[in-house]
Amino acid sequence: MQPTETSSSTTQAAQYPNTDAGFRKLIIAARFDNDVVASLEPNAADYAAVFEPEFAAKAEKMYEEWIWSKPTATLDIDPEKTEIKVAKATTDAIRDWPSEVSEEFPGGYERVAPYLKPGTTIYQWEYLEPGEVLGMAYDGMAYVNGRWVWFPKPWRALD
Repeated sequence: MQPTETSSSTTQAAQYPNTDAGFRKLIIAARFDNDVVASLEPNAADYAAVFEPEFAAKAEKMYEEWIWSKPTATLDIDPEKTEIKVAKATTDAIRDWPSEVSEEFPGGYERVAPYLKPGTTIYQWEYLEPGEVLGMAYDGMAYVNGRWVWFPKPWRALD
């Protein structure tokens, strides 16, 4: 099944390409623009691209109830948090847990690893105040079907 591209997903892909620099530009914009955050909502084809079928259905239901059915999701980031730390891993590396991935990613990824399809890169990032080592952390961003989509804390679908 081919996903249909909307003008907003085409615009998002043009503004934020599938590169580390494109990801960084996206998460900087998402701090202050709720429309950017809204553009990250996955569709059924996106869930199917990242997760095994049974888990994809659970995840879609969970995210719809938790994030996307409410008013536009926002990132609640203090303006002082101007530095960004980024980590990324392929779903293949996450499935090989424990590995170097386990040092950078939340432990919940170990639980969800068997349900991730191979071949996708997942990003984790943190907004920090200059000089600080801990900040506001987010995870679960992936570039699939020609655009960025967000699957935060996917292990919550297992509960």
